[in-house]
Amino acid sequence: MGDQIQTNAAASKKTWCRWFVLLLVALVYCLSFMDRVNIGVVLPVLRSEYSLTNAQAGQLASMYFVGYIIAVVPAGFLISKYGSRSITLFGIIGFSLCTFLIGTATSANQILWYRVGLGSAEAPIPPGGATIIKSWFPNREQATASGIFMGASTLGMILAPPVAVWILVNYNWNYVFYFFAIPGFIISVLWRLLIRNQPEQMILCNLAEQQYIKSGQNASEGSSDFFQEKDNVYIRFVDKFLSQKSIKLYETLIDLLQSRDFWGLIGGFCFMGFVSVGIVMWIPAYLVDVKAMQLSDIGWLAAAQAIGGLVGCVVGGMVSDNVLNKRRKPNMLFTPISVPVILMLLIDGADNTIVLGIELILLGFFLYIAWSCYFAYLMQIAGTKIYPIASAIMIGFISISGFFSPIVCGYLLDVYKSYDNVFYFWMLSSFMSLLSISMITEMVGEKREENNA
Repeated sequence: MGDQIQTNAAASKKTWCRWFVLLLVALVYCLSFMDRVNIGVVLPVLRSEYSLTNAQAGQLASMYFVGYIIAVVPAGFLISKYGSRSITLFGIIGFSLCTFLIGTATSANQILWYRVGLGSAEAPIPPGGATIIKSWFPNREQATASGIFMGASTLGMILAPPVAVWILVNYNWNYVFYFFAIPGFIISVLWRLLIRNQPEQMILCNLAEQQYIKSGQNASEGSSDFFQEKDNVYIRFVDKFLSQKSIKLYETLIDLLQSRDFWGLIGGFCFMGFVSVGIVMWIPAYLVDVKAMQLSDIGWLAAAQAIGGLVGCVVGGMVSDNVLNKRRKPNMLFTPISVPVILMLLIDGADNTIVLGIELILLGFFLYIAWSCYFAYLMQIAGTKIYPIASAIMIGFISISGFFSPIVCGYLLDVYKSYDNVFYFWMLSSFMSLLSISMITEMVGEKREENNA
């Protein structure tokens, strides 16, 4: 009897395995982004070695998205059928192998096709990681966890350039890809040994943590955890502007595809994708061409936006979970309202390195403060079985915007010979995102209806 009491007491103190799982998931996403963007450092060398035009060099970078767009939705279906653990594992091994193969390439054409393969292999990583977060975290923590997960991508953009430069200086361009491939192979072993699809499948995750995770995950069961209302001045303020009524938990893909909430969410995310990818690709050139910045200043100025984005991802998720009591729409509305303001400051602001750095940090922060909420909101409306597919569709659309954004920006520059029109395009995209997010309904304090259609 005494032993049983001690066992129950030990079980009542929950473990923290979910945060370890999140750490590994975020690390995988960080590595995938490092392998995605490292070519930016190597591109000038490749352009010289293979006598490439600017268009051909840009194609080497952008063809990644072709593989990604083709593979992401099929990856979602595979994750739904076989689970995140196994499909994501294949993705980790695949993108590490493709990264290594880029280093072995002897022609630009080989690099191009290996980049397509890299995009295809990385396609399971975002929906796989998001699906694991949905399974491993209660609703009250899902935006925070998603913010850390999404923040890992910006961390990859921060870490990759200096590491790649060091390798390039000390070795040659091939070794950039050899060295970048190694961590992925190591992480794949840890992933196989430690990651499980569900908390109850991991021995180290005790019953108390399993119950804590499941306590508010399925709102269709009427969990008091999810619908327990907090009351503070921030919630009272935002509730004045939110559409608050019961929405459905969609259990079938057909019903989700007929949902205004789903397409409003995708539209909001996709239009902000035009802004985020366009900024990454064109802001460095803007700083040189318009602001007359020295090349020595471009490195840290380009990183400033990513640093702001990292903070924005994490803070945005924490605010949504803890301050706004799981409201997702306020963050998603705030981003397209605030980003144009910072863009106007960049157009009209002083040509000062410090001022520009602060503006870019703020741009990254406001741009990414909504990132976690796109995924957290989808977790609330999509059933467990269809969530991997739904998240893959959403990621597929933002990948399409990521592919076309640099092209549209380049076209505007060629036609109008001015960056102002590029900035106006980003502002228009922000406005379209605002309209799209305005379509969706925030779930506040009411039990969602189960969709039995």
